[in-house]
Amino acid sequence: MKLVVKCALVATLAVSSCLADVIDFASSTSTTNSTANPTVAAPVNPSWAAALGSSIWVTAQGYDTPALNTEVTFTESFILPAGFTDADLNLGVYADDSATVMIDGTTLFTKQTELGAHCVAVGIGCANGAEGVIDNMNVTADLHSGVNTITFFDYQEVGGTSFGVDFAGSVSYKRGGDPPPPNDPPQNPPPNKKPPNDPPKGPPNDPPCPDPTPSVPEPGSILLLLSALVPVGLLIRRKASSRR
Repeated sequence: MKLVVKCALVATLAVSSCLADVIDFASSTSTTNSTANPTVAAPVNPSWAAALGSSIWVTAQGYDTPALNTEVTFTESFILPAGFTDADLNLGVYADDSATVMIDGTTLFTKQTELGAHCVAVGIGCANGAEGVIDNMNVTADLHSGVNTITFFDYQEVGGTSFGVDFAGSVSYKRGGDPPPPNDPPQNPPPNKKPPNDPPKGPPNDPPCPDPTPSVPEPGSILLLLSALVPVGLLIRRKASSRR
């Protein structure tokens, strides 16, 4: 069935490039029904369209040709994680005679009562061209984290005739709540480099250290010193001569 093939391709691309998860479902003998009897493969009526993909036409045991106005409910449940986003539904469904389809309380298709040659003439029916189709419908607002359910209400509009339902589809979604990337570690200052506001080391009023290199007087200072000493020397010589 084109729907299932397309869904499989979309699912593969979604998982590999969009980080999406896909839940596939199809009618089978594992499908839950509202009677006390198990779900079984329905005897195929020649007027029915071929089953969709891997699905089979099903009914409840003992309901191959039930009475007028019989209604049997078939359900498929699936679980979504907390924080999911972008949930899209793909679905194909047939029914004999007609069906209402809901997803968690939201109606997707409503049963019809206008009969055709084999089942209803409009809406979901059983013959080729009477398939109910949903293609990539965003159903995020209709779903919730935890268990969700798609319900198929199959109605018998003509008593004593064939009865059953056939469906296949998928729900794709993206997981939410990915953890943020880790923070970068704090950068340490380069070794041996003081922070700009480090206080000076030692007591605040230490006197400056003396310069160990002795200062050398300039030549002009030496001449001035000698000129002052010459008269002193002459005076000393005169005093010495007078004592002789």
